[in-house]
Formats: sequence, structure tokens, C-alpha cells
Amino acid sequence: MKQNKILIIVLIISILANVLFGVNYFQNKNTQKNNTDFSIQERQKVGELTKFFVTKVIATGGQISFEDRAKIEEDIKALNDQNVAVKWSAFVASKNAKDAQGAAIELLVALTEKMI
Repeated sequence: MKQNKILIIVLIISILANVLFGVNYFQNKNTQKNNTDFSIQERQKVGELTKFFVTKVIATGGQISFEDRAKIEEDIKALNDQNVAVKWSAFVASKNAKDAQGAAIELLVALTEKMI
């Protein structure tokens, strides 16, 4: 009789533990999916920004309209990445073409690293 009670208690504890582990498993699985979706969206935004930068700045020889510059700055702020923002500021503050080229390369490297 005493062994039956112990066995029932152990069985109930085991069932409760399995339920808790199952709930925890599915919560973690949903969190991972949300993180993956966010990561994909962030990479896509960085890719779009990189493409826009190359198309509107690099391919045109550095001539950029006010609207395009404002869009790039807005997109960089939306990334909320201090490193990319610093590289953009260095590019904007360039005094000559050589400095601008170096700053553009550094910005592109920072954007590429963010996508990886």
C-alpha cells in the first residue's frame, strides 16, 4: 500500500515535469522563430540600404541628391548600429575624394559585416 502511494506520487511528479518541459520547449521554439524572422528582416534592410548606397552614391560618382542622402541617413538611424552610424558620419565629413573613397569602403564593410 505504501509503495503504491510512492509510485503514484513519483508518476504525478514525472507527468508534471514532462508538461513543464513541453511548455518550455514550445516557448523556446517560438522565441527562436521570432528571432530568426527578425534577423532575416534586419539583413534584408541592410541589404536594401547597401544596394541603395551603391546605386545612388558609388555608381553616380559621389553626386547625391538631398532626398537620397536623407533616406540613407534615416535608414542608418533605423538600423540602430553605432558602428554604421560612425562610418556614415565619416563618409559625410570627407574633405576630398580620396577620403570619401576610404570612408565609403569602410561603410560598405560595416554594412556587409552586419548582414553576416
